[in-house]
Amino acid sequence: MVSIDAAASSVATEVNDTSLDISITIGATANLVIVGTSTRNDTAPGTTTSVTIGGNNFTLLGEVTNANGTYSSLWYYLNPSTGAQTITANFSNPAGDDYVTAGAVSFIGAGTPENFASATGTSAAPSITITSATGSIVIDTVGCSVAPTDTISADSPQTQQVRTAALTGY
Repeated sequence: MVSIDAAASSVATEVNDTSLDISITIGATANLVIVGTSTRNDTAPGTTTSVTIGGNNFTLLGEVTNANGTYSSLWYYLNPSTGAQTITANFSNPAGDDYVTAGAVSFIGAGTPENFASATGTSAAPSITITSATGSIVIDTVGCSVAPTDTISADSPQTQQVRTAALTGY
């Protein structure tokens, strides 16, 4: 059975930085870490160029850029070292992104990620339909442009593990 070991996140606003660190403590039996990143810029969002932990590279699972100036990606790393770790997400930052965010979740008893599905659009109620097998984990990341009073939350049966918000320019 797959279970969640730990979760952590980091956010930066109005930055020209090209990296963002996430501090996470990984348990002794964790065997998978997933990192989701998002950037937003009205002209051209930056992309995530790499994600590392202890100098080791994550593998890109998938990425998507939307016409409204948002970018999101998912990365994974198998069999991480245990204890306090720093995960670094590295970004291209062509126009000084309005924000960059990253969240990490470590899992116990997980296998290698196998599938990636993405969707783009503009909607007050974003959604995507995913077919999965019993016992599978479905993890997502949403990059959006919202007003400070807007919220995004997971619908049942999802459980939100990480939420980052970097609302600027309103």
